[in-house]
Amino acid sequence: LKLKSKSPFVPIDWSPMTFIYRKSEIDPPKSLDDLLDIRFEKKISISDPRTSTPGLQFLLGVLAAKGHDGGMKFLRQLKPNIAFVGPNWSASYGHFKKKQSQLVFSYLTSAVYHWTEEQNFDYQAAPMKSPSTQIEYAVVPAVAANPEMAVKFIEFLRTDEIQKIIMQKDFMLPIKQSVTLDTAFERLKVEHFLTEAEMKPESFILEKEMQDILSEWQAIGL
Repeated sequence: LKLKSKSPFVPIDWSPMTFIYRKSEIDPPKSLDDLLDIRFEKKISISDPRTSTPGLQFLLGVLAAKGHDGGMKFLRQLKPNIAFVGPNWSASYGHFKKKQSQLVFSYLTSAVYHWTEEQNFDYQAAPMKSPSTQIEYAVVPAVAANPEMAVKFIEFLRTDEIQKIIMQKDFMLPIKQSVTLDTAFERLKVEHFLTEAEMKPESFILEKEMQDILSEWQAIGL
């Protein structure tokens, strides 16, 4: 993506990533290591990191928590407990929704969808430390016909009024914690509400390094 000169990546919403489960079916994992328990054999749905950002969040979160070699070893050990690897988030979450799996790696905020749209409180987020966080950004590309208006639109997306709409329609956390007041999002157990300074992209994995990581993932056969 070619950007306008000095065009920043501006955060517009975010969510910690975790496992969603139905409390009527299983006791949830409380850590990554819990996922290796035999009680989760063929019960976990995840997404392919080569084609899905939630899938990539899971892979990179495991590597961040356990180191490169330890993370790849963990993924090999996890393989018997994987019921489905979807090409995208919709496929893996659909597998879970059809009760073909009992755990799915998703957004912490996914639980709010079930609470508000379905009035179903059986769906809960696992009480484990989030291995990663997904932040969604807006940026002005070089091909923008009206970059000044594009910048104004991004700021419009960040107003409290529009942030509330994003929460209600996209089921993601707003950039300001105050916007969650008097909403179902208050019930989420967010370990740490990110500040905007913490949402700024600090580093990116080099393309060659990413290709190597994904090749190792593919070799595991998940």
